[in-house]
Amino acid sequence: MNGWLVHERRTPICLLADASVSSPQAKTVAVGCGDIGMFITHHSQGRYIVNDLRGKELVMRHMANPDPEVQKQALLCVQKLMLTKEKLEFLGGSS
Repeated sequence: MNGWLVHERRTPICLLADASVSSPQAKTVAVGCGDIGMFITHHSQGRYIVNDLRGKELVMRHMANPDPEVQKQALLCVQKLMLTKEKLEFLGGSS
C-alpha cells in the first residue's frame, strides 16, 4: 500500500491502483485488481514494476476476500504476474 507511494516510479496507474485496492468497498477492490492485471498485460515492463512496488503481496491478500468477485479478480491478476505473456496468450487469458 504505502510501498506504491514511496517508490520512484510514482506513475498515475500505481497511485490509482493503490487507492482502489485499499478501498473498503468490494467492487472498487475488484476493479483495482483488474486494473493492475491490465497494466501487467499491456505495459512492456508492467510485471516488473508491479513486483518492484510489492503489488503482488497487495493483490494476494485479496485472494482470501469474502467477496467472490474480488477473489476472482485477484486470482486473475496474480496469474498475470506469474505467467509469461506467451503462456497467457496460449491459455487465452491475455485480455
